[in-house]
This record gives sequence, C-alpha cells and structure tokens, in this order.
Amino acid sequence: MRTIGGYFSFNKSKINPEQIRAKLLSFQASSMPEDTSTSVLIEEYEYGHLFVSQKEHARSMITTAKLANRDLFFSLGYLTMNNFEDWDADQSRFQIPNPVPDNFGDLLTRAEGEFNAFYWDALRQQLHIVNDRFAARPLYIVQTKERVFFCTNLPVLLHQTKMPVKLDPLGMMQLFMFLHTVDTYTHVESVIRLRPASRMILSDKGVSCRPYWKLQYDVSYDLNPAEFADAVFSAFRKSVADRTAIAQDGILALSGGLDSRLIAGCIPEPSRFPAFTVGSHNTKEDMECRCAAEISRVYGFPHQQILLPPSNLPRFSREIFMLSGNVTGMHAAAKFMHLPEMQSEFTFSGAPGDVMVGGYIPNLYYTLPSRTEDLLKSHTALHNDWMIKFRQFFTSELVDEYAPKMQELLKETYANVSGPTAAHKVTAWWMTHYVPAFSCSGPFNSHPTQSRFYPHLGYAYNDLLLKLPALWIYKKAFYKYMIYQSLPQIRHVCYANTGEYLHDSIPATRLPMISYKLWAMRRRCRAFFHKTSKIQPQQAFEFHVMQKNPKLWADVEEILASYPDLSVYLNISGIKDFVGHFKQTQPHDQSKTFEYIKATSFLTAVLYFYKYMHEL
Repeated sequence: MRTIGGYFSFNKSKINPEQIRAKLLSFQASSMPEDTSTSVLIEEYEYGHLFVSQKEHARSMITTAKLANRDLFFSLGYLTMNNFEDWDADQSRFQIPNPVPDNFGDLLTRAEGEFNAFYWDALRQQLHIVNDRFAARPLYIVQTKERVFFCTNLPVLLHQTKMPVKLDPLGMMQLFMFLHTVDTYTHVESVIRLRPASRMILSDKGVSCRPYWKLQYDVSYDLNPAEFADAVFSAFRKSVADRTAIAQDGILALSGGLDSRLIAGCIPEPSRFPAFTVGSHNTKEDMECRCAAEISRVYGFPHQQILLPPSNLPRFSREIFMLSGNVTGMHAAAKFMHLPEMQSEFTFSGAPGDVMVGGYIPNLYYTLPSRTEDLLKSHTALHNDWMIKFRQFFTSELVDEYAPKMQELLKETYANVSGPTAAHKVTAWWMTHYVPAFSCSGPFNSHPTQSRFYPHLGYAYNDLLLKLPALWIYKKAFYKYMIYQSLPQIRHVCYANTGEYLHDSIPATRLPMISYKLWAMRRRCRAFFHKTSKIQPQQAFEFHVMQKNPKLWADVEEILASYPDLSVYLNISGIKDFVGHFKQTQPHDQSKTFEYIKATSFLTAVLYFYKYMHEL
C-alpha cells in the first residue's frame, strides 16, 4: 500500500500516533500480506498529524520533509517548479527549495505534475493541500465538527475515521450513469473528492478551498494547421520526454488507438519501455492487437500481449477494493491487475488522451455557437430511458428523491464549464469530471510498486488544445491530422477503433441542410430500423469478462443475501431479474453491449465495496 494522509484538529485534540500506525499496518497486512516491508512515517504538527504508508525500497514517488523552521512537506506523485530540474529521478522524489521560500504555499499552485501535496506552514499556522490541474491522483476528505481527515486512499480514510458504512444515493446514481462520480461526490456518504486545481487551506479560522486554475478556452480561428500541428506535437513530445526522464524505464500500455500510438512515437528509447496490449482468448487476433504489434515493430518496442481469463475479476476483487475503494466500474480496474507481474514500476498510459481532442462530442450540431443553450439543455436532461434504468437498479423511493437532484447537478456542472460552443463545453465537462474520477482513479494510485504516467496531461500541451475551434475537435479532426503529420512511419497502420486510415488534412465539415429536430428524428428512425451496430473486439472482451464468470455472479448473489440492508438503496428483485437476463443474453449490438458492461460493472463495484468495507 502506498498512501499519504492526515488530519487537522480545530481544537488541537490529537489522536495517539500509535493508533494511526497500528491501523495503517493492519490495513496493509489485510490488503497485501506479501508486502511485509511496510514503512510508516507519522509527523506531528500543532493541529494534528501527517502520515505516509509505503513499501520500503520502492520508488514510490513519495516526498517527505521536516524542515528546520518546523514546516512539514508531504507529497505523492511527481511535481516540479523548475522544469523537472528539481526532481530527483534516482530517488524518485521532489527536491524542496532550500531555503523554503516565504510564499511556498503559493508556489505549489504553479507546480506542474500529477500529485497531491501537503504543506504545513508553521509561521502562519496553516496547512495547505494542493493537487495538480487535472487531479491525476485522487484525494478524499471527511470533515467532522472537530477535525478534517484527508487521504489518497478511500478505504484507509474510512478505516482511520471509523465511519459507519453508508452509501451516498446521489453518488451511486452518478456511478451508474458514468461509471464514476461527478464534481466532489463519491459513492460514500460524507466523503468528498478534491476538485482539480484546488488549494485548500486549513487553519484555526476554518477551511478555505478555492481553484487556482480553470480550464478556459481561448479559441483561435486563424490557425495554420501544419504549423499548429508542429507546435502541439512538440509540446506533447516534451511531456513524454519529461516523464521518461523521471521513470528512466517502464512499460507502455499500447493499443491500436490514437492516444497510445502518439506516446509510442515520442518515447526516445523504446527498448527501455516494452509495450503490452491487454486482450483475452476471444480477442487474440483482433485489429487492436495487430495494430499494436505493427506499431511496436516500426518503432522497435518489445511487444507482449497479456491474455486475461474472465476469472480475473473476482480473483482481484478484494485487492481492487483495498487499492481504489471501487470508485469506478470493476471491469476497467480488473483489466490491469496483472501488470505487477511484468516487474516494472512505471506504466505509460494514454487513458485521458481522447477527451480534450473531442472524443465525447455527440454530433456536428454541437459545433454551432447558436445552438449551445438548446443542445446543453437536451444533453443534461434525464430522459425517460434513464428513469427506467434507475428504477430497475434502485428503489422507487430513492429514484423519486434523488433523480431531480441528479438533474440539477448535471445542469449546474455544465453551467460551470467554459466554452464558446456546446462542443467545447461537453469537452471541458468530461475533462473536469471524467478524467480525474475515472481515467485517473484506479488501483495504481495506491499500489505499493506500480505508478502510472499520463503524458496527455502535460500543461503546455493542453494549453495549446484550448485554442482549437469546434470543427477541429469534432470527431478528433485536428488530433488525427496532427498524428498523420507528425508520425509518418505509421501512416499505414489504421485506427483500430474504426478501421479508418488517417489523412493529410482536416476535413471541411459541413452541417446537414436540414433542421436539428428533423435530423434528430431521422437518426432515431435509423436507429429503430437498424438496431445492430458492430461490436468492437474490446467491448466483446469486456462483456465476456463480466458474463462468463460463475464466481462473480455467485459473489453477487451471496452479497445481496448477506446484507439485507442494501435494500434501502437497491431494487433487489429488479437486479436479480437483470442478472438472470444478462447471463443468458448474446451481444449483437454495440450500444446494448456497452449498457450491459456499464450496469454490471457498476453493480459489482458497489456490492464488493459494501462487502469488504464491512469486513474491515
């Protein structure tokens, strides 16, 4: 286990540090008993304690310092204030300025990286908690009358606070809809998650939490495509170079998609970063694996395919809970639990890559500034289909009370993001809520020996993407063009998700010569009469991981029977009907297959969380 945390007591009522140590050690032993060499460090300050739990001798990217002026500094993840010259790659730790600047708390908001940092300012008697712009590493917080508790691992936080296990209905609805929660919500009552780009200050005056940066578009409409592609690619290449210098060696999660191939084309020494592709017996020869193998051959990466059996998920269910708290769907976490077997501490991932380049824009009309308000109103509406799905999984009382709150939350969060068009606002929303809560909230954040790097979160790279016009982000048009221009060696490798080949220009997209309402009606008619769409190999893999798994569904049945209080939240009979139908169904349609994956992934995440939290 690798985690940092602590508490702030407003009345200076402190917890016995030996109690903290005992809980950390017992939690570590129950989560990963093979990791016996656990190091626990606890430092006291005027209002409480800060703690670290980590495996000895691992390059954990944890920095701790007790300074001469009685200041304290703890961080998890990499960060820099000086273009990575202040990062010690050999020790895998941040080199704190000496002497510490008087405005060090302010300077932390200008640091780049993927991190959480705690800084006790003894002179001002303030505790500063700062994370990176995109909240690449989660931080969970509980506030009581007397104290504020905080930790990078959710189960450790609950274990330390002795909180009763209560699920948050609104958080569960979000997990059901998106496979992640939204804004500060979690699926646990009274627990919040720190927003991206936050600076929280704790003192005897109370709690202050404000954003120090906001994702704000500054669109340019006169960009030269070739010149701008060069600039964006250069910024991305530097983001990769910075992270490879930190890691020194590692592995690359390589698919046949766009994001990981872009990383592959920028890694300076491929021999030090073997590539792997995750699949199963039924995807061994799919397009994604073939494309990944060809990209590896061209650039000189050693390449390996990891084949996962369906039994992978229940086997790792307790470990996934201990490391992540099941804050995302189970299927995504289980896919990567074999990585420690590859004996590498650092994994390069393109997981957040498709968001900022337009991967979640529903249709072309979202690029029209004049349609922004109407489209977002429709986009955030909970249509009847959602209400039917809610009622199959949740009690009627819960749906009646919390569905309107869910509707208001969606409206509020979309109103709080910037952008001149609905396309920009949708992109900003997913970057603000999906990337930190799903892409970056997995078991790796607390794993004792494994860390992830996300080159697509480079600050300079994202600053440039904020200049893209709506038509350039629709269908990832500029992104595809940039990759085509910048990586000529692999132009012959198709985009595995669609089978298309990239082109040497940004398409001159035109709107259909019909109204939006007529277009939407025609699309619904087409969907009705053409119900099937091709299922992607990875979707088929994820579907079978969930379905062909007797142990998984035996666990579900056992948990539902063992914890009757779950009926306060869940529609038990509706869930049993759904599971029975799911185990018999055959996937024929892409949309329906994805719905099954989401629903089963949500259900198993919540049930395993409830079971293991009660067993702690």
